[in-house]
Amino acid sequence: MKRLALLAAAALAACGPSVKKVAVDPPSATLDQKGASAAFKATARDDKDRPVTEGVKVAWTSSAPLVASVDEGGKVTALKSGEATITAAVGEVKGAAKVFVAIPATVAVAPASLALKPGESAALEVKVADDSGKPLAAPRNVVWASSDPAVATVANGRVTAVGGGKAVVSASVGALKAEAPVAVKLPEFAKLVVKPTKLALAKAGATGKLGAVPLDKKGKPVGGVPVAWKSSAEAVARVAPDGTVTAVKKGKARITASGGGKSASAEVTVKK
Repeated sequence: MKRLALLAAAALAACGPSVKKVAVDPPSATLDQKGASAAFKATARDDKDRPVTEGVKVAWTSSAPLVASVDEGGKVTALKSGEATITAAVGEVKGAAKVFVAIPATVAVAPASLALKPGESAALEVKVADDSGKPLAAPRNVVWASSDPAVATVANGRVTAVGGGKAVVSASVGALKAEAPVAVKLPEFAKLVVKPTKLALAKAGATGKLGAVPLDKKGKPVGGVPVAWKSSAEAVARVAPDGTVTAVKKGKARITASGGGKSASAEVTVKK
């Protein structure tokens, strides 16, 4: 009997003074990068739910140390995707928390390529999988980019065709990147015509409007062809993206419209 009493006393001492439960905070954590960490805290409590600190020593363990390790201070470190139960023990009394590790290992975009006409748009979807091949929810911090914004722009996965040509749209998740080629095809047309072919502006500050029209072989207008404008002498006359010309000073300038590999121009005269 005396031996049993001694063993019981030793067991009670191992649990610390009157420890009835161990609470682990936070109750769960999600880690999304290899090497990412989270700090857990264990609180021992007595039968009246009061914290017990005197003589308390916490032993930490992980149910899956290859997924998430834990050190003697309760710091958990992500190693590979999966789940682990982190246990804090004070003697025979234990508390636990869950750790979910989801490390992106591959990223792809769907569809894998796009074929658009100027002005059209389409959405790309990001697909992410962890290092075990399990699909993950697409993170919010996807960085989108276009190799040629003059051909196609991208914002939050929506690609908009701007001008003819080819571009590559990329989606980056951390160090991972996926790409989708985008081809923007212009409608076929025979020539580009600028009207009027001559424009006279009375003085500096005056404005006038030029229009550029793509025509097919039969002379009929063709829509969906983006046009870029340029002035040969911006010190004399400037031109806006919509073809509006503004006089700067007396002189002459040639305003050129280009699109689809073709161009046409008009002569602008600023009188004074």
